Amino acid sequence: MQMGLRSLFFYVQGIMDGSREMSRARNELQRTPTFMDLYKEMEVMFLKPPAGTSPKLEKLEEVVLQHFKQWSETNTGLAGTVTTRVMIFSSFRESVQEIAAMLNRHAPLIRVMTFMARLLQGKESKDSPRKNSSR
Repeated sequence: MQMGLRSLFFYVQGIMDGSREMSRARNELQRTPTFMDLYKEMEVMFLKPPAGTSPKLEKLEEVVLQHFKQWSETNTGLAGTVTTRVMIFSSFRESVQEIAAMLNRHAPLIRVMTFMARLLQGKESKDSPRKNSSR
């Protein structure tokens, strides 16, 4: 697991609440007492305000906060047209939610916007920028 238990919880939560449209998997999981015990433990752990679940996330938070704090200290009093942005790329859809929740705690200093590209059933289209960029 590259991003930790919180990402696993978000993924499983999507199955359990029906947003992932995996009703067969949900039914099987709900019939497994051991899994349900684990799921309840994860709910207790992760439905409270997020804490750093991995050293990578803690470092990410530190670096992003440092960037925005330095920027706001250096550029106070300038016209409202001067801004700064940070883009964070993640390989896992579930980790996007985790990163956004972590950074949302620092509003209004940090304004979080998420974007997740659509999956093409595990394949990239022939016009995909990622595929074209390797040429």
